[in-house]
Amino acid sequence: MDKQHKLYIFLGFLFGLPNICLGLFPNFKGLSLIPLIILTILFFIKKKLLIPRLVLFFFLFILFFVLISFLISSKSEYSIYKFEMILIKILPILFLGLIIGCKIDFFLKGYVFCGFFFLILILFFVYTKPNIFAANNRIYIGNLNPIWISRITCELILVAGVILKNRTITFIILLLSTPIIYFAGSKGPLLSLLIVYIIYFYSNFSTITATNNFNKKYFIVLTLITIPALLILLNNLQSNQFITQRFFRFVPDYAIGEDYETSRVVVWPRTLGLIISNLDRLFLLGLGIGDFSLLYTGMISNSRYYPHNILLELIVELGILFTTILFIFVIYIIKNFGNNNNKYLLYFFIINSMFSGDIILNEFIFFYLGTMAINSN
Repeated sequence: MDKQHKLYIFLGFLFGLPNICLGLFPNFKGLSLIPLIILTILFFIKKKLLIPRLVLFFFLFILFFVLISFLISSKSEYSIYKFEMILIKILPILFLGLIIGCKIDFFLKGYVFCGFFFLILILFFVYTKPNIFAANNRIYIGNLNPIWISRITCELILVAGVILKNRTITFIILLLSTPIIYFAGSKGPLLSLLIVYIIYFYSNFSTITATNNFNKKYFIVLTLITIPALLILLNNLQSNQFITQRFFRFVPDYAIGEDYETSRVVVWPRTLGLIISNLDRLFLLGLGIGDFSLLYTGMISNSRYYPHNILLELIVELGILFTTILFIFVIYIIKNFGNNNNKYLLYFFIINSMFSGDIILNEFIFFYLGTMAINSN
């Protein structure tokens, strides 16, 4: 392995380091700058940089709409924070994925290596610190909430199994991840992981079954064992209320008052109704970046108020026109340059963004989009 490959592995490890720091050092500042630091390092070591015209247009398009959206916004604390994060985190991470390009496997090896320590850290806290279980017995470690923990964990499973395709590493990560996903109790990342793996196996079934390592009899036996096991699990869910409430309810039965009113089953339909009622206001520019609360409550909020659905968030804050063009671009990249397995990570983060987080917390959509756009020049 040459020095350049080792450097990419190191940078991948550095890329995953914020996940650990958020748990161990919740007050640590500057973690959002790490993608920008890595991008700067790559700019210096790259002998030749080719920025595809399509990506440059996409960059300028986002920058233009974000600037206009911020100018018409309320300039609340959340608006300012969101604007800054798009400039120093979202846009740099798009170019980071692009510049890494064909070295992505080495970069992700370092990322998964760092992820291994992340999983060990979470398991250590789970089994030694009972006070980390809060809010309906879900794990909170430092600034890491259950959704983030589960999302990072599911991403590591996909990277190891679909990108790196290392059986040993995948098995170890699955072994470490299973209790973490259980204790996190987050439906969105797990559902996204399952959907993406179904898409992956469906798209590659003929290739997988054609390999010498694939045993069709073993696959049939495994399927026959798995289906009854799942049926038994479903039949006995009442004996484990945590699984029932966290994974098989849209909203837990014990959610009342504000917990219920802020749940997805209430926020999403109401937001959709408000969008339909305000199509003229939202078509061109939206209400302004960070101002989702203005539509939903009629008031400006300084707190991070968003619908946990990136589609609804973008329509309200940046407008229907921006959202439509953005998704057309994403679909175009997938359709024309989706000949590598990076698209499955992109699928994962797009699907997951429909269930949780805002655009800042779903920045990896832009990272994996960048890794796919390398061939678009």
